[in-house]
Amino acid sequence: MQHTFESSPIEIQVSVSTDRTATVSLANSPKQQLFSTRLALRNILSNIDKNNAQQILIGIAAGMKHLHDHAIAHMDLTDSHIVVEQNGNISITDLGKSRNFANGESKASEKQQENSTDAKSDVFSFGLLLDEIFSK
Repeated sequence: MQHTFESSPIEIQVSVSTDRTATVSLANSPKQQLFSTRLALRNILSNIDKNNAQQILIGIAAGMKHLHDHAIAHMDLTDSHIVVEQNGNISITDLGKSRNFANGESKASEKQQENSTDAKSDVFSFGLLLDEIFSK
């Protein structure tokens, strides 16, 4: 059985250091501010240089790895769900469609597994983000 999270007050936050080491944490999603220092990736694509693109992609990959290590697939990874902070930190938001794909007692039957999606969907979405960033 797969679990879908109904609401998403939590987000994955990632900071990437200059040596490309990523630190991942869970945090409450902040309330929307009038003058926010948080911009969706979609809104800054035209201003991303190669170094920023690497930082952003490492952050997204580290956030995805964190989710997948905990058997959670985001299921809606798009440029509007990646937030870039003014300080360069990345947040993966909107976990409302995420699914738990853990093995064990909650494991779906073989037929359900054939019809279900898991972390592969996130990997495909990451590929689309790569294309979007590098073909801007």
